[in-house]
Amino acid sequence: MIATLLVVTLILYTVFSFNPVAAIPLLGRTLNMSPGDLFTLLLVVAFFVKNLIQGAQKAGEPRLAAVNDFLYAYIFLAAIFLIATVQFFLLHNEFAFSLGRSLFNYLLWCIPLVLFYCSSDMSLELKKVHSIVWLLMATFVLGVLGNIVILRSAGDILKLFTETFQSDQLRLGGQVGDPNQLGALAAFFSGIGIMGVFREPHYSGKLAYLAATLGTGFILLLTQSRESMAALAIALLVMVVFLLRDRQYGKAVAVFLGEAVGGALVLLKVPRVVETITAMVAGDTKYALSDREHVWTTAWRIISEYPFGIGFENMYLFTNNAVQQAHNAFLQSAILAGYIGFFAFLIFLFCLSRMLLTKKKNAGNWLLEAYFAFLVGYLVTAFGSDHFISFYTFNAIFFGLLGFVSRAR
Repeated sequence: MIATLLVVTLILYTVFSFNPVAAIPLLGRTLNMSPGDLFTLLLVVAFFVKNLIQGAQKAGEPRLAAVNDFLYAYIFLAAIFLIATVQFFLLHNEFAFSLGRSLFNYLLWCIPLVLFYCSSDMSLELKKVHSIVWLLMATFVLGVLGNIVILRSAGDILKLFTETFQSDQLRLGGQVGDPNQLGALAAFFSGIGIMGVFREPHYSGKLAYLAATLGTGFILLLTQSRESMAALAIALLVMVVFLLRDRQYGKAVAVFLGEAVGGALVLLKVPRVVETITAMVAGDTKYALSDREHVWTTAWRIISEYPFGIGFENMYLFTNNAVQQAHNAFLQSAILAGYIGFFAFLIFLFCLSRMLLTKKKNAGNWLLEAYFAFLVGYLVTAFGSDHFISFYTFNAIFFGLLGFVSRAR
């Protein structure tokens, strides 16, 4: 029952990853929610009732030590972020009007932790986990394309597709209006799909991953997300290393050549990438890179002035609404909870990597290899984006699915 509710929750996130279900006005700002957020409340109640009823029964197969360590690190990071947020508003009453918005965003950030806790308590057969992955990839593609069909006429859809590759301004928006979050989801699923094409032993499985990857790859191109494309490119290089390690030289060459061709097309044909490269050559990256040098300087100033952090989504308070995020996950963690938050974030990432590396040797569970490969690319690009901090919908899908993958048998 709980496993079914978890899958339904993840499907709601993928189907509605393009548009929120509700826009809630709060204190002059609009807060977006999705059906997945709302359904998680039902999930928490169901999980609580299950534990209440079965509490006296014999526990099932326990989580592995590495999975538990990561769960504890996740909970520790959540506690640090909450303490930092509360202490900031207690010490700075002049910003009390932003308390509700800050706590709301913190709760959205905690939802992936709840999903991972619940899904990592489920021990499913590996083939069932693969079915869940296929289902999520398919509903993600259908959800995004379906929303485009609903919002646009047939002529507008074709115009959207053609004009996207003619201008760096036309991009698909994600759950919180950020195309980079939608791009991160597309890159994540594409990485899993490509690994599945080469790792899945059954031809039916290979075809399923190939078909889904064509859809997620197309969505990635429509978002024109430079960070997500770079994350996928780095993930593919890690996959090449995995294939070489396993002496699958033909597959390694195929992945490398495919990446080379795809990368060349992106560098030549995706307007936002072309514009960025042109700006970097000319030495004028203020617009192309969203003035990140100024943003990072501002972030360092806030961290030095508030060494214990300023809480969730409060950077705009110190920049007259000019800067919302640090565009760097590591700086963002320090802005949220100071130096303690930064080190807690590093512990969180270390335990996540250790869990994936510990489990990846399990026979047949190449999904953990795919997770680790994407994680490497995601962390490299985290120096230019707010990964694992502000991407609430991505986090829900990433960690909700990870719980199933970590316990697959």
